[in-house]
Amino acid sequence: MDKLKKKYCMITFPLLPNLLTSLGILLIVFLFLLLNRNNVRSWTYFLHFSLAFIFIQLLYPLGDKLQVRWCPSLQYAWVSKLLSLAVVTGVYLIFMPALFGQFGWRVRFDRAYLKPTLLLSLALILFKCITNYMDSSKELVTVERWLYQLSLPGLEEEIVSRGLFLVLFREMFMTDAVFLSKSLALDALLVTLVFALVHSFQIDGAWHVAFNPILFVSSGFAGFVYMWLRVKHDSLAPPIVCHNAVNTLITFVQWIK
Repeated sequence: MDKLKKKYCMITFPLLPNLLTSLGILLIVFLFLLLNRNNVRSWTYFLHFSLAFIFIQLLYPLGDKLQVRWCPSLQYAWVSKLLSLAVVTGVYLIFMPALFGQFGWRVRFDRAYLKPTLLLSLALILFKCITNYMDSSKELVTVERWLYQLSLPGLEEEIVSRGLFLVLFREMFMTDAVFLSKSLALDALLVTLVFALVHSFQIDGAWHVAFNPILFVSSGFAGFVYMWLRVKHDSLAPPIVCHNAVNTLITFVQWIK
């Protein structure tokens, strides 16, 4: 009985912070939707998003636990990111191919937006590198970190956020739903809000709420740039490249500190 109880606790409690944090973010999203309910076309897609969001957030601690068991020498979240990628692409490719096809899979860089793309990407890189360099904390830079930041974070987060979530929010809202101006669509704004909250908001297992406004603004700005790249180029390729470039250059800043 003691072994069963111990096994149950090991499975349950690592998932609790992610579950509580997910529910907190979903509550914020729900309040946002209530304020814009006249533009909501289908609440079914909010339920769809909620289930997908919670499931993906719960995959991360499961992936970390598997990595500790299988590859204890690895320091970064390889397994959780790969697990998220495999599940999201597999489930939607097999069961919802119509939505899967709207993720933005084609590799496309629109020449008409090349200049603003370079300027926005450069502004984001400078902002992230300067703020990271000014941070007093130092981190060990290993070969594994270089490889990780060059690949998985941008790939997984863009496919999930600017791929899956954007498609679900587009289905949720009216096609002409905007916020403040026609240049800021509600679906893009909501994806950016979720992205910023995921990086700055947390509820732990003791129900303590933590919110970092600096990380919220920083992640929100990054999310806005990635979303602009995704929408203007109609492809996931530009935000993935930019996202991984930003992470890699932040690693370089940490390396020279």
